[in-house]
Amino acid sequence: MEQDKINTLKNLINLGKITQAENLFQNLIKHSPDSPTLLNLLCIILIAKKKYKEAEKNLLILIEKKPDFAEAFNNLAHILLIQHRYDEALTNVNKAIKIKPNFFQALIIQAKILLNKNKTIELKHILHQMINLNPRAPEIYFQIGKIYDEINHIYDAKECYEKAINLSTDNNEINISYGRILLQLNQHAKGLKYIGKSSGFIRFTQRNFSII
Repeated sequence: MEQDKINTLKNLINLGKITQAENLFQNLIKHSPDSPTLLNLLCIILIAKKKYKEAEKNLLILIEKKPDFAEAFNNLAHILLIQHRYDEALTNVNKAIKIKPNFFQALIIQAKILLNKNKTIELKHILHQMINLNPRAPEIYFQIGKIYDEINHIYDAKECYEKAINLSTDNNEINISYGRILLQLNQHAKGLKYIGKSSGFIRFTQRNFSII
């Protein structure tokens, strides 16, 4: 039952329902005040609320208590990346991967850091490592595409999204991301076709769009 509630908490965070997540967290922490998993999820909630200093402070305390907690190191690296503290971020994400090799979410953070540090050779190695984890997994190509997308490497992002779509044609998030890239490349008809495959109603302009 406890694990079911923790999974519900994770889902709420992933869906961006932060107020509901906070309420559930407060309920769960009363029964397990020292749970590393719950304290780590609290830090993810704080990150979502852009309370980076508070999240960082809590993660440092958590790591001191549980120095083999890869997820805590990775979340700390994420905060440091957001704040452009790239060297510190890389140190912490490397610790996460040392504790938990092939930790996919940590590899994503590591790749983003290397991109920002213009470490092209190291980045290519990480991206190949991510693909080798499961070369038939659309999520991997999608996440790599998002990494390129964030730094406006449009053609690299487009290539990754295309590979993801070839492996999974019914993923709304992939279709929307690919469609948006096509709009940026002035391939409007094709872009709108992929955006239209997603569920919900789409409102868009030539510059941006939102799901309503």
